[in-house]
Amino acid sequence: MDWGKGRFGAGIVIRDSMGRILKAATLIFNGRVSVDIAEAKAIYEGLFLAEESGLHPLVVESDSINVVRLCRGEIDSRGDVFNVINDIQILLARDNRTSISYISRICNRVAHEVARKAINLEKSVYMIAPFPSWLQKLALSVVLGSVPLLE
Repeated sequence: MDWGKGRFGAGIVIRDSMGRILKAATLIFNGRVSVDIAEAKAIYEGLFLAEESGLHPLVVESDSINVVRLCRGEIDSRGDVFNVINDIQILLARDNRTSISYISRICNRVAHEVARKAINLEKSVYMIAPFPSWLQKLALSVVLGSVPLLE
């Protein structure tokens, strides 16, 4: 989040069961929102991108336990995040094979780094192969179990 510029970034990385990147996106949104809304918006955009690309079934992973629980309907919210959660639940209901689960921040490092890069961009970027070398190296390091910190 960049509170000074009043915007936030989302990182989306869609990988196959072997960890290979299929699609990725660095998205920029205007507005000052809560962390839960930013996380929920990233999940929604990832689901939407996967659906448009015909990628099913999906295992959605997020490092926000609160947003995961909201999406699963385990807890309720009538706050600002409700509308985005509702949209996510609609997309999840379209394919009952799609699941959503919590993972730690370190396991979600690839998407987190993509989001960090997004905040410095002027506009959103959707990526298909060949992916930038920094992204390929980071994804490979996660698959191999050694996750470096990016500059």
